[in-house]
Amino acid sequence: MDWYTFSGYARYSSTCVVCHGPDGTGSAFAPVLANSLKTLRYREFLTTVREGRKAVSAAAGTPMPSFGQNKNVICHLDDIYVYLRARAEGAIGRGKPEKHEPQPAATAQAEEACLGAFRRH
Repeated sequence: MDWYTFSGYARYSSTCVVCHGPDGTGSAFAPVLANSLKTLRYREFLTTVREGRKAVSAAAGTPMPSFGQNKNVICHLDDIYVYLRARAEGAIGRGKPEKHEPQPAATAQAEEACLGAFRRH
């Protein structure tokens, strides 16, 4: 598995799993992201995660909180998207990947820069 998909799995599993269930399979109060990402566009995904979403009716379920200030999500948002798209497309199965590529040096530098920007605020 490439680094970005693995990183997305790890970040998803540490934050998103609480509401959206393991491997994007959904829960009683959050949608199945493995299905949603079949049609949800990248920009919509980013906006929803950054800004959150209010429930418009009782049938719409629980509102999604904003993760715009959560460095562990925002600094890895592209990775989470890559992971969920892979799940949506059936490119990867459920569960923790056994092996993955090492993190590219440029990605490690970008991650540190992003996390550092949060530390300065």
